[in-house]
Amino acid sequence: PDIWLHLANARHLFASGFIHVEPYSFTVAGKPWINPEWIAEIPYWLGYSAWGLHGLLIVSVIVADLTVLGVYLLARLRTGHLWSSFIATFLATPLMFVNFGTRTILWGYVCLILELILLEAWKQGHRRLLWFLPPLFCLWVNTHGSWAIGALIFLVFALCNHISFSLGDFYSEQQPLPHLRQIWTVAALSAAAVFVNPYTWRLVWYPAAMVFHQKVNIAIVQEWQPLHLGNLIGRIVVLLVLLFLLT
Repeated sequence: PDIWLHLANARHLFASGFIHVEPYSFTVAGKPWINPEWIAEIPYWLGYSAWGLHGLLIVSVIVADLTVLGVYLLARLRTGHLWSSFIATFLATPLMFVNFGTRTILWGYVCLILELILLEAWKQGHRRLLWFLPPLFCLWVNTHGSWAIGALIFLVFALCNHISFSLGDFYSEQQPLPHLRQIWTVAALSAAAVFVNPYTWRLVWYPAAMVFHQKVNIAIVQEWQPLHLGNLIGRIVVLLVLLFLLT
């Protein structure tokens, strides 16, 4: 249902520019307000403006396909094996069902997969590709609040490259000093890049504001609910965890 708000926001962006005060409801009209997903809203608005509901469907299918394709490319990069990558993607796809549709979060998924691909490519020796992370974070922060998850992943990645350990299939190798310098330089540039947005620090703070202050949103939006083991998605998750443990 939130697609209609996103379409209204994009319409406002094209007609009047960025939203800075609440433009819709009379009860809090004029209060400071930000639009944290304005880039993700644009493709849906363009599709809807051109072809109506069919346009929304087309954009949704494209971004869902990009998500699945990204998972496959990441698996292929990790394994170098076509069928292993296909099976991994086949197993991962049902876990995305909760968010498939006209959802801005799917563009956040695309950014997340791009980040993981860049990190994996760096580990395989393509060091220059890591410099694409700051512009990716600049795009991501204006697309969806899931950039904060990407920042946490990058922080864990950076810290693990400082230590060497091996625990079965889990291992880490300490990187030489030049590689560590590159990682933390990219981290600093990425931290600066997230402030390149129409709302400066308020957009950077938005994921935390969502968690601590938007209790109604947290309580009712589906993907933020605990996993229900009684439905199909919950059973698939349990099955996949058991398969992973068995493997």
